[in-house]
Amino acid sequence: MPYCDAGIAPFRSSSEPFASMYGEFSLYGVFVPTLLGLMLLAYLLKSGLRLVLQRTGAYRHIWHPALFNLAVYVIVLGGLFSLMRWMQS
Repeated sequence: MPYCDAGIAPFRSSSEPFASMYGEFSLYGVFVPTLLGLMLLAYLLKSGLRLVLQRTGAYRHIWHPALFNLAVYVIVLGGLFSLMRWMQS
C-alpha cells in the first residue's frame, strides 16, 4: 500500500499535472454542463449518420443495429471530447 499524504493522491506522482475540469457555459442565465452540450451534439451527429446509413442500405449488413448505434454514439462523443481538449491546449 503506497504512502498517502493528506494532499497528494496515492497513485499520482507530484510532478504530473492535474487535468483541468471543463466547466459550464451560460445559456440565457442557466448554467449548462459542457458534457451535456457535447452529448447533444454527438446525438445529432449520430442521428445524421444513422439516416445516411439507412438510406444506403448499410443496416442490412449490421447484425445488431442498436449496439452499432450505441457504439457509434460513444465513438462520436469521444471524438468530440478529444477535439475539445485539443482545441483548448
